[in-house]
Amino acid sequence: MGAPTSASQPLPNLTKVGIQRLIARLDSDWSQVKKSQAPDSLKQNINFRIAQLKINLRVALGSASPDFAVWLTDMRPLFADLSNLLKQAQSTPATGACFYQGGCLDTTAAQCQELGGNFEPGAACP
Repeated sequence: MGAPTSASQPLPNLTKVGIQRLIARLDSDWSQVKKSQAPDSLKQNINFRIAQLKINLRVALGSASPDFAVWLTDMRPLFADLSNLLKQAQSTPATGACFYQGGCLDTTAAQCQELGGNFEPGAACP
């Protein structure tokens, strides 16, 4: 399955603002998980994944020449893991593929929106 775009609608570029919003969204996701009925072991695993992602995202923001698409591609397995964990903890978050110029991440719809990507519900990144 390819990226949902056409010649008249190129995929969005990643920005520092989008990365910062994604970090804030991860904090919000954690707040929701803490309130959920998920088992403590699952909550701890989600907290660990979110902490890892936030550290890596902050490093990307502070990089001298940040190529966010490259940084996020390296984090792709962490995002996929987090999406699966969030589905286990909460029955409602829509997960799918978040396409952007230079790549794709498996995220929730809200994470993709904050990042500024194009979300395709239920899809997996190629």
